[in-house]
Amino acid sequence: MTDESQFRAAVEKLRRGDITGLTVLVEAYQIRALRAAFLITQDKPVAEDIVQSAFVRVYERIVQYDITRPFAPWFLRGVVNDALSWARKTSRHVSLDAERIISGEQVSHRRIDVQAARLPAFSQLKWRRTSIMMPSRRGLPSI
Repeated sequence: MTDESQFRAAVEKLRRGDITGLTVLVEAYQIRALRAAFLITQDKPVAEDIVQSAFVRVYERIVQYDITRPFAPWFLRGVVNDALSWARKTSRHVSLDAERIISGEQVSHRRIDVQAARLPAFSQLKWRRTSIMMPSRRGLPSI
């Protein structure tokens, strides 16, 4: 990866406000960060954006980094948190593709927003799915 003295010099440059110190860190950690972000998002452009934002945040918050501790966990934790945050935001979409395939409809690859849950068709679908579940799984008392 990178020599410890180069790494410390890069961090010191960043602490002084010299953005050229970021080059060493990008070369050392960019691929690992991209892999981590991509494993979570499964979307290369999104993973690249997350990593780019993480490096910008390193430049802005390098004073919060404790030089006595390893850099990789501190940095990669931010990347993973951002990727998980993105995944949570996008998972608020409900896909009805499986139900359409079962019913023989043509499936488009669009997602349906959570607000669509208020539509009568979605409510009927939800009712049909819960009606076939065991009473204990529906939240009803078992007899």
